[in-house]
Amino acid sequence: MKERKEIDDKYKWDLSCYVKDENELINNLQNLKKNIPDFTKFYGKFNDKKTLLEYLKLEEDYDLLLSRTASYIYNTLEVDNSNTKFISYSQKLEYIYKEYSETTAYVYPQMLNLDDEYLNSLINDKSLYKYSRFFQEIKRDKAHKISEYDSQFLSKMSLFLNNEKKVFEDLVNSEITFDKITDEKGNEYEVNEPVYSKFSTGADRELRKNVFLSLMKGYGGKIKTLSNLYTNSIQQDIFFAKLANFNSVKQQCMYNEEVDEIVYDILIKNINQRLDVFRKINKIKAKYLGIKDFAFYDKLAVKGMKKQYSIEEAIQLTKECTKPLGEEYQKLLNEKFNQKVIDYLPNKNKRSLCYSTSEFGCPSIVLINFEGDYNSVSALVHEIGHAIHDEFSNKYQPVQLANYVIFVAEVASTVNEILLNLYLLKKSSKEEKVELLFELLTQFSSTVYTQCLFSEFEDYAHSTLENGESLAYEDYNNKYYELNKKYYGEDIILPEELKFGWSRINHFYTPFYVYKYATGFISAVCIVQNILNDKEYYNKYIQFLKSGRTKSPIELLKDVDVDLTTNEPYIKAFKFIENTINSLTEII
Repeated sequence: MKERKEIDDKYKWDLSCYVKDENELINNLQNLKKNIPDFTKFYGKFNDKKTLLEYLKLEEDYDLLLSRTASYIYNTLEVDNSNTKFISYSQKLEYIYKEYSETTAYVYPQMLNLDDEYLNSLINDKSLYKYSRFFQEIKRDKAHKISEYDSQFLSKMSLFLNNEKKVFEDLVNSEITFDKITDEKGNEYEVNEPVYSKFSTGADRELRKNVFLSLMKGYGGKIKTLSNLYTNSIQQDIFFAKLANFNSVKQQCMYNEEVDEIVYDILIKNINQRLDVFRKINKIKAKYLGIKDFAFYDKLAVKGMKKQYSIEEAIQLTKECTKPLGEEYQKLLNEKFNQKVIDYLPNKNKRSLCYSTSEFGCPSIVLINFEGDYNSVSALVHEIGHAIHDEFSNKYQPVQLANYVIFVAEVASTVNEILLNLYLLKKSSKEEKVELLFELLTQFSSTVYTQCLFSEFEDYAHSTLENGESLAYEDYNNKYYELNKKYYGEDIILPEELKFGWSRINHFYTPFYVYKYATGFISAVCIVQNILNDKEYYNKYIQFLKSGRTKSPIELLKDVDVDLTTNEPYIKAFKFIENTINSLTEII
C-alpha cells in the first residue's frame, strides 16, 4: 500500500477549511483553554434575557471553534493514525473538553429550573426564532432533569465513563487473534475484519467458509471478556436512564431524537411479519449460486460485478444518477467535486472506512477508500448524499437549527445509493443486471433485516438487565443464535460458531442506534419511488434536505410523504423489493 506522500494531491482532501495550518491549530488550542473561565460568570443569571442570550452567543462561538479544531485534528489522524504529533494534540483537546464540560455542567440544570412563563415568552419572541427549538427542548426536558450536583459529578468523571467502546476497539484491533486460513488452492491468508468483508463476497466457497469460522472463533476466544464489557456498557446506559427519570434506555434514546417508541414497535412488527421476503432473497441467491447446502457464509457471495471504474467515472456516475434531484442539487454537487474536500484513495495508516462529516460554515468533507469496483462507486455516492444533506441544511438554517438528528441521517445517503443502482440497471448487460439486482436485495437484507435482528438482540439485553436479571456470555450466545434461526428459517445452514457474532458489533456500544438504519432504508425506498413517479416531488425532497432540525424527524419525513407511525411505508417498500425479486427471477 502506498505511503500518503505518494498519493496524488488531487485525490487528497485539504482540511484548511477547518484550520488554516498547524500554527493556527496551536493558537486555537490555547484560546480554547484560555476562554473556559468566561463561562463561569453566568452562574445563576439565566433569568435575565440579555444575560441568557449573551451566554448562548458565547457558547455558539466557542463550540464552533471547538468543533472545527476537533475536526482538523481527528480527520488528520483518520488519514494517518501514526501521526504522533496529532495524537498529542488530540489528547490536549480531550483535556480541554473535559475542563469545558466541568465548567459548564451547571448550565443546563439551571436552565431547566427556568419557569414556563419565561420560557414561553422566549419561544414566542420572533426575534429569537433560531433559539426557539432549544427553548422548547428545555421545557420538554424538565421531566428528565438531573441535579446540578450530579451534572458536575458526571462531568468530572467523563474521562472514566463510556470507555467500553474504546476498549472493544482496542481488543479487536490488537488483541483478538484470528487463525490463518487457506483457499481452495491452499493459499494462506491472515484474517481480520477488512479481510472478512473482502472474502465473504468472493467466489471461493472454501475461503468464504474459512474466513467466517476464523472470525467467529477469534471473537469466541475472548467471549467472556466481550460479554463483561457489553454488560458493563449496558449497566452504564441503565444508570444514566434512571438518573434522568426514564423507564428504559430505549425510551431515553428515542426521546433524545423526538421519536416515539411506537415507531420502533411498528418497525419490528412489520419486519417480523415479512420474514418470508428475507428468506426468499436467500433462496434465490442459493439457486443462482447453485449451492444446495446454502450456508450463512454464502449469503454475500457474488459472481460478477467485476467492472472497474476510475475515480473520474465514479464522479460522473454520481452526477448522472442524481439528476432526478434537480438543478440545485446538481449545482451543490459540482461545487463539492471542485472543493478538494474528498479523500479518495487508501494509503498506509489510513482508516479503512468511509464517512462524511461537516462543521457549520465549512464545506462538508468525505473520506472513502476507492478500489475501483461497484462498491467503491456506491460508497462515494452514499457519502456524497450525506455531504449534500449537510450542505443544504447548513446553507438554509442557522447553526442552532442546522444539525439534524441521526434518525434521518441515513435517508439522503441511501436515496443516492438506490438511484445509482436503478440508473445502472437501465444501461447494463444481462449479467450486470443480475448482480445489480442482487446488490439491491443484499443491501435491503443487510440494512433492514440484519439491523432489526441486531436491534431485537440489544432490546433483549437491555430489558433483561433492566429487570434486574443477570446475563452471562452463554445467554448472549443463545439469544443471538435463536434470533438468527427465527430470521433465516430452515433453508440456510447456520454454523454453531455464528452464536459469537453479536460480540463483533461495535454499534451495540451506542444503544438503539442500529434500528435507524432500517427506518432510513425504508424511508429512502419510498422517497425514490416518489421521485421517479412524480416529476415535481423532488422539490419536497430538497426542502427536506434544507430543513435541518426545524421539526422532529418524524414530522420531517411526513413532509416527504413517509409516515413511520403507520404501516404504509413498509407496505410500499416490500412491494418494491418483491418487484425486484420478480425482475431477478425472470432474468435468471
